[in-house]
This record gives sequence, C-alpha cells and structure tokens, in this order.
Amino acid sequence: MDDPHLLLRRLPGALLSRGASDGEIRLLTRQFHDWLSGAERMAVKSARATPGASEAISGLIALGKTVRIVSNNAAAAIVDYLCRDGVKVGAIQAEQVFGRPDDPHLMKPNPHLLLEALKSLGPLGDAGHCVFIGDAPSDVSAAAEAGVKFIGFTGGAEARQKRLLDAGADPEALIQGWSDLGDLSLLV
Repeated sequence: MDDPHLLLRRLPGALLSRGASDGEIRLLTRQFHDWLSGAERMAVKSARATPGASEAISGLIALGKTVRIVSNNAAAAIVDYLCRDGVKVGAIQAEQVFGRPDDPHLMKPNPHLLLEALKSLGPLGDAGHCVFIGDAPSDVSAAAEAGVKFIGFTGGAEARQKRLLDAGADPEALIQGWSDLGDLSLLV
C-alpha cells in the first residue's frame, strides 16, 4: 500500500477484526500516527515547493482573504514546511493549520477538518462563502459534504485530473497550477 493515510484510516478496523481490544487499538493507532507524523516532518527537509503556491497564498492574504490550511498530514509537518528556512508562507500561523486529527476516522473524506476550519473563521465561516482547493478525491468528498466550493489542483498531472473528475469535481473548477487562479474568478 502506497498511501499511509489510507493505512492509518483502516488500521483500527483491521485491528478490531483481529480481536484487538479498544486499548490496544488506541495504542497501536497512536503509535502509527506518531511514526507517520515523524516521517512527514523528516520529509519536509527534502520536499520541493509547489511552484506558485507561496505566491498564491500570499496574494490571497494581501487581498484580504482569510486562509486556512486543511490536510490529512500532521499539523506539525505542515507548520515545519511553512516555516522552513525561517520563511512563512504569507501570514499563516500554526492555529490556521488544521492537520490530521487523532481519530483517523475524522480524516478526509470526512468533512471534520473543513468544518473545524470554518468554525475557526467565526462569522466569516459560512461554507457558501468559502473555497477549498485540494488535489485528492477525498478532498472533493469532504468539500461536498461540508458544502464548500471545491477547486481541484491537478499540478498538470492527467492521472490526478482523472481521479478528481471521477470523484465528482467540476471540470470547470480544475487548475493545472496556482497561476491558473489568475484573477481569482474561480474563488467567487
């Protein structure tokens, strides 16, 4: 299996089917969660930046848009990535990052993380006025269930585009790269 998030999501059920107790399930799930978080933090050191992402996020903030980051990755790894080399992307702070919850069942496609991000916005958190940019089928599902407009980031990969379309993404709301947001018309 090449998707550690899927493995983490399936781990409690697999352990239960093998007779593990609730305590064992919690312990082993926590250990795998912690191991995965550590691996993600180590990967930050060699991760390549997505071209245009920093500029797009900074541009949104400069336009007065409120930005939250929602991911099935560990929040600490996301913050490490944003702070790498002492540089933050725009004005993103740790409390604006909604990373993998302790309960794997609350990971996307569950809308939990999106709903938490919306709640953090207070009165601005009306799902009808928010946009979620994602790159995975689980993002399409989470956005739909949360009632948030979805923009699919393909990064120019045809296979990713196909997976997003197969998951129900609007073909008119797919971008190849961050520069495709252009005048930000997709965000309204």
